Amino acid sequence: MNLQGLRKTLYKGIFQRTSTFVLACVVSAFAFERLVDVTGDQLFLFINTGKMYKDVEKKYAALAAGSEGEEEE
Repeated sequence: MNLQGLRKTLYKGIFQRTSTFVLACVVSAFAFERLVDVTGDQLFLFINTGKMYKDVEKKYAALAAGSEGEEEE
């Protein structure tokens, strides 16, 4: 399909009617928001690997269990 055919298809399918244009904008905004949100979360988790509570939970649980045993004696 050439460029003019693509432009004509987009115009007739999306831009010709206001309702379909608004729907396309809303769907695009939702998809973009989800993309940014998921990408940001994954980037945050990658950068902070080893620093998050889920990564060090066992270490501190073992320390807490060890310190509780010492207090009882």
